Amino acid sequence: MVRTAACVWLFGRLSSSYFLLRSFFLYHLDKTFHSCFSLLPAFLATEALILSVMANYWCKAVRFESSVDGIPDYNFGLFSAPRTTTVSVDVDAATVYIGQQCFTYSDDIELDASWKSARAFAIISIILGTFITIILWFVPCMPDMFGGSVWKGFTGATLVLMPLVQGLTMLLLTSDVCTDNPVLNVLKLSAFYNDDCSMSEGTYMSIVSTVSWFITGAMMAVYGAPEDEEAGRSEAEPKPEE
Repeated sequence: MVRTAACVWLFGRLSSSYFLLRSFFLYHLDKTFHSCFSLLPAFLATEALILSVMANYWCKAVRFESSVDGIPDYNFGLFSAPRTTTVSVDVDAATVYIGQQCFTYSDDIELDASWKSARAFAIISIILGTFITIILWFVPCMPDMFGGSVWKGFTGATLVLMPLVQGLTMLLLTSDVCTDNPVLNVLKLSAFYNDDCSMSEGTYMSIVSTVSWFITGAMMAVYGAPEDEEAGRSEAEPKPEE
């Protein structure tokens, strides 16, 4: 009888220890997962910001395809275009100017409303995106400062405002850059290129950046405020038996 009672007591202690260790392991596994998951918005925001900078300031946002063999396509960006170099091309004994390096537009270039708007949105997207990205990297360290309405505000800005602002930089496609390119007109190259422009690498980067900002905001909305996660993990922490 004593041996049976001892076995039952030993089995009970072993079972209790098993469930305590199991809870302890699952709790720390969950804590590690949430710690890593809390940094995912920061990584995505960093990627979106880098793509945004490249898309907005590279001279390859739109492209005019050449209509003449031997002449490369001509690219243009929001703030710059390829630097021109002189080469001889056998096209009615004319000298055609092509280029590879980026240079800022001269002050003589007149910007229409769409072009100016696209530039303004590009600057806003960089400034606001940099601010949001820095905040997201510091959120795990200071969860109490970014909870509640503050977190909702950052989530709304990332989910809605950033994709909108970055997406509106593509107003460049409706500007004079595409419809009546002033650089090609000044260089007298319009006859060698198609009338309509097409998207180039920079615009594709802008699209990916826009989507990345939206995904970042969606993850922030799903993840919730930092202090809410900390409170949930504190309540889930197992307590040792007395």
